[in-house]
Amino acid sequence: MDADRPVDLRAPPGDVDGPCAAAAERDRGERDLEPVRSPAGTRPRIAWLDIARGAAVALVVFGHVWRGLHEAGVLATGPLFESVDRAIYLFHMPLFFLLSGLVFPPMIRRAPGAFLGGRAWRLLYPMALWTYLLIGLRLLAPGGVNHPTSAGDLLRLPLPPFELFWFVWALFLIQLAAYAVLRAAGRGGRVALAATGVMAAGAAIALFHGADKNALAVWIAPAMRNLPYFALGVLCAAGAPRLGRIGRGGALAGAAVVALCIAIDQSMGPGPWARTLLAVSAACGFTALVAGLVGGLAEAEAEKGLAGRGLTVIGQGAMAVFLMHVVFAAATRIALSAAGVENLAVHVTLGTVAGIAGPLAALVCARRLKLDRAAGF
Repeated sequence: MDADRPVDLRAPPGDVDGPCAAAAERDRGERDLEPVRSPAGTRPRIAWLDIARGAAVALVVFGHVWRGLHEAGVLATGPLFESVDRAIYLFHMPLFFLLSGLVFPPMIRRAPGAFLGGRAWRLLYPMALWTYLLIGLRLLAPGGVNHPTSAGDLLRLPLPPFELFWFVWALFLIQLAAYAVLRAAGRGGRVALAATGVMAAGAAIALFHGADKNALAVWIAPAMRNLPYFALGVLCAAGAPRLGRIGRGGALAGAAVVALCIAIDQSMGPGPWARTLLAVSAACGFTALVAGLVGGLAEAEAEKGLAGRGLTVIGQGAMAVFLMHVVFAAATRIALSAAGVENLAVHVTLGTVAGIAGPLAALVCARRLKLDRAAGF
């Protein structure tokens, strides 16, 4: 994740062609979950995108810590667990796909070979590497993990995706589909992609609802379900720079939308179609909340607050946090349990902090050693 490489929402001047296309794309440094920067490459061009990405990653870490404590028996099944779990999982992954869609449009100018090679390097390589690293680390701590593994698991292929890496595989498939639709449909590509997303979600609900263990479902169902959120991000990408102008009023409206969606989901237990609509609305509301709070501020003002600075750093290290957070969070839970700590607040707080700070520290070390690309960051 190169801090000195520009990523611009405007279309790049031309395609990348020739035998060095894949290398050129790697050097361009445009990664998924990567900061959006100005042409000068010195500061985020749209500050609220990094902060929104950081908030989304923090929610992912919190959600996995929350479920991990439940699976380990630290957090009992009951209204508290179920309410928080349902609220987080309503929109935090849709939010991730929406934000990924917002920064995707420039990629369609790349030549097909460069695009495919770049996506494989940025997504499939980290997924494969960290699948085996995670299995190996679990073998070192067999007594305390929630999902024990055996040495035989090291012989498995990285596909179908292993546990949390479903997101990386789904994003890869979604980006391939988006690239094909946007290139083929020309000026009407964004609308065509949105329609494709709705149809894909409908097909996933019809074919795979309640059948996630289906052999085909584990390969394609997550991508089909989440394509609408990504497509919505692509559809709104041109307006992303202007979204920050909605101000505090827009932020309050966004917060109200999130709260309303969570309340409806908690009280009514909607079906898959209705919950998809609630997820879209909540993800959009959260995006508006962050954009309204941050977008109207000067960059210096946005970065003054501790929360703003922290979320920006998390957003810029999003891939590292996603790949490694379960390792640090689980290690913290195991250590606290071994020390006899049973307080839920302590477990949640320290587990979440470790799940974020540990990967960021590892990212800093990897960059200094120039191993960040090899590590999939």
